[in-house]
Parts: sequence; C-alpha cells; structure tokens
Amino acid sequence: MVLTARVAIRISTRIERTRNSQSLGRASHRELSARSREK
Repeated sequence: MVLTARVAIRISTRIERTRNSQSLGRASHRELSARSREK
C-alpha cells in the first residue's frame, strides 16, 4: 500500500509538471518577466 501510494504521488507530480510546462510554457515566461520588471 505504501509503495503504491508513493508511486501514485510521483506519477501525479510528473503529470502536473508536464501539464504546467505545456500549458503555461510561454505564458509563465511572460508572467515571470512582468513580475521581475515590477520588482
């Protein structure tokens, strides 16, 4: 049970990272640049 839970967490984290990289890819760069300019 513990091993399966850890594996599920790793898979979920990988899926979240891939989704964020694909969907926010360019938008994240623009947002970061805007925030850095504001600061």
